[in-house]
Amino acid sequence: MLAQTEQQFNTDIIVETITSNNMQSFLAPEIVFFNKPYVVNKNSYYKMLVCLNLNPNMVNTEQYNENYDIKNLDFKLFTSDLKEIKPTSAIPKNYIVDNENKIFFSYEIPVSLKMEHSINLNFGLSHDYKNLNYKSKGTIKLNPKFTKVDNKINLNLVNYLTYYDNKNKQKIWSSECIVEANIDLKFSEFEVNRQYSELGKINLDYIDKNEDLINFNQTLVDEIQQIKNNKIFPAVKLNEFKINNEKDFKNYYTGELKPKLIESQESIKLVYLENSFLDEKNKKVLLDKGEPGLFLNPFNWNKNQNIQVKLEIFGENIDIILPIKSYSNFKFIDSIKFEIQEGKNFTYSFTHEFWSILILLTADEIKEAVKEYEIT
Repeated sequence: MLAQTEQQFNTDIIVETITSNNMQSFLAPEIVFFNKPYVVNKNSYYKMLVCLNLNPNMVNTEQYNENYDIKNLDFKLFTSDLKEIKPTSAIPKNYIVDNENKIFFSYEIPVSLKMEHSINLNFGLSHDYKNLNYKSKGTIKLNPKFTKVDNKINLNLVNYLTYYDNKNKQKIWSSECIVEANIDLKFSEFEVNRQYSELGKINLDYIDKNEDLINFNQTLVDEIQQIKNNKIFPAVKLNEFKINNEKDFKNYYTGELKPKLIESQESIKLVYLENSFLDEKNKKVLLDKGEPGLFLNPFNWNKNQNIQVKLEIFGENIDIILPIKSYSNFKFIDSIKFEIQEGKNFTYSFTHEFWSILILLTADEIKEAVKEYEIT
């Protein structure tokens, strides 16, 4: 085996091998990380695949074209505090390193290990090769890209740290993004005295990248197809939806808010399909009667009211504030001038009811309302 060569680090997946004075293994773990949590028995996990390959710091490029018959393989994965994470299936004791037919074994990485977007793990391995025993240990850092600018989100959904590019016949030190996800959040503009059935829309696009690195490996092809399927494990979850001021909600609404996410072929929609109705006498919106859609109460004059939405997008918590324009945000005219056309003499008798509803009406609605108070 060759002496050490310079290693080029990446930011998405980093594997560092700790050099020992004993028989240092010439193998290192390749990592495929799927940046989308799924739930098993009420616990959330990320899927991670591991494959053993030649350490690029210790071998010639030509050696990746050879197969290596490994005996008595013992690979173990640990948390940062050295608690073992068991594989989801048995790891074969006899293992063949073959870059044309890679053998992956799978792990479920608890989401609870994630700290500030990254997960730190440790590994240890030992094996025999040509009647000699080799050992190695090191660290694995998972820190897939996740960026949010305004209402646009970009993330690396599938990352692959492989040490050899079969197509270009060259060594690799850096992980590559295999699937990228782009999310565009669009929400309605809200104001009181209106009813809303569609509250927002989430556009989600997947972009396949660096497909040559997969090298037609059926395990990777199947896993990538599965992670794009949102029916079993949704990419977007609605964790909270509420009016920001709890006291205002109790004063102006009766019932429970029941929005939901509906996935279509092109997008995920945030909708309100339940009924609601403005009870003008009690100045409350009833959330169990009326027409489909969320009616926003015009009697709430709070200038700073908004809807607070908490979404979970690929395991990341996203807080969204949606302002509600109340009548305190509108500029009203100081007086109303009625022009009585010549030849039409009417007497108007305006009651308290007219003045109380006046601020709720548009200009055209005022014209119609005035007619009801004509005295001929």
